[in-house]
Amino acid sequence: GWGRGIGFFMGLTHDVLFSHTIGYFALIYYLLGHVSGYGHRILRRSNLLIPHLLILAGDIIYGLINYLLLEFLHGQTDFSLYLHQIILPEVSYTSLFILPLYAFIAWSSRLLSRFRVKDAITRNFSGGERIEP
Repeated sequence: GWGRGIGFFMGLTHDVLFSHTIGYFALIYYLLGHVSGYGHRILRRSNLLIPHLLILAGDIIYGLINYLLLEFLHGQTDFSLYLHQIILPEVSYTSLFILPLYAFIAWSSRLLSRFRVKDAITRNFSGGERIEP
């Protein structure tokens, strides 16, 4: 689905721009995109809570995977330090950023759907020419 494709592309972009290896973040973002694709089935445009919780859960999972693969396997076993200095601040910033962003996306989606319906009503279906109301 779209979640996997976008996740893989964004992860690959992250790898190319910020990482020494290609594929690490692409795989993580691909998997997170796959899991978040299931959230599409339960989303409602008017409900901000479910997308917010899905994004926060994805951010926490991302932080835990990074801890396990980048820190713990290299001998950094202080999870509490990583949790308080990396994971929780990232989740806080994401939480503060995503609420206005998602509200704007939902508002613009409603606005665009209104224009699409209005445009479809004013079209002549036989020739595709516009009819003035």
